[in-house]
Amino acid sequence: MNISKRFSSFTLLLAFILVSCVQPQETPVVISTVTNEAMYTSTPTMLPSETPSPTISPSKTPRPTEPPSPTIPPSTLTAVATLQSLMASLINQYPELEKYGYICYPEYCYSIIISPDGQFTALTNVNVIELFRTNGQRIGTYPFYDLYGYQIDYRDGYVSVAHWSKDGKLLYIATSAGGDGGPEPYFGYESSLARVNLKDGTWEDTGISGVFSFSPTDQYIAYSTNESEIRILDLQSHEESIFNTEDYYQFFSKFVWSPDGRRIIFAATPEHWYEEGTTATLYMIDLDNETLSKVYEAVMPFYYPVRWTEANKVILNLEGESGEWTLDLSVSPPQITSSQ
Repeated sequence: MNISKRFSSFTLLLAFILVSCVQPQETPVVISTVTNEAMYTSTPTMLPSETPSPTISPSKTPRPTEPPSPTIPPSTLTAVATLQSLMASLINQYPELEKYGYICYPEYCYSIIISPDGQFTALTNVNVIELFRTNGQRIGTYPFYDLYGYQIDYRDGYVSVAHWSKDGKLLYIATSAGGDGGPEPYFGYESSLARVNLKDGTWEDTGISGVFSFSPTDQYIAYSTNESEIRILDLQSHEESIFNTEDYYQFFSKFVWSPDGRRIIFAATPEHWYEEGTTATLYMIDLDNETLSKVYEAVMPFYYPVRWTEANKVILNLEGESGEWTLDLSVSPPQITSSQ
């Protein structure tokens, strides 16, 4: 009996020891990571949650906006639309005009000009001017070769509308055969000037070339015939006034009229105008006093007039430079200052 009890006690003790020595089995716990690998642990591990990205608050200072595109004035849009319509009508009536390639943009039309009184239309492809009444009646065709008088390289011959008379009776067409590398681009030299009768389309050579300019009142045209002579032709009486410079000059600039049409400013440069130390001169013609006088003289580069802004002030450009300068005729001697 005692042996049986001892055996049972021994058996229970052995079972307890065996159970105590057995370790609990690890259970794999899959944790989501960047690499999606499985991690094993006895105790589940809590990963910190991701911190949301901070919200960017709007700046207190608003971002600058893009400047608006320049607005085309309604009057310009209307004028361009009128030119487009007129051009389309003429091409429909005269299909041969389409070969000239007339083009219109939102701001302007290329190669089509309407007279100030709106009664005439001039079309040009640079080498030829086609003249019409706005009702579509053709007045005439004026090629460079006919107006200039003889053949040259086609690429070097140009025609342009120079002036519409205020009475609506005449059109002046200028021709240009190209320059020789002198200052003509600054001055606007032309090879000839033709006068077209708008009533019947006939034309005649005026005998004027070089630089010329019509007065604001349309009464006069100023032009030069040689290296020292300036002529003022009265277009009504056909009388001429002649003025001679003190020195001889190879080039005269465009003659710039005062607003009242009584004075003219122009520049004069010698033949070797590009050489260091060469002197250029600004002259003024006064029709009331019938005088020609030097206004300003200085070593090159030369000033040349662009326009009058007031009774005694003229805007100038300077050869080879950008910007504008002002010639003040109200002081003695006249002074030139930068307009910047």
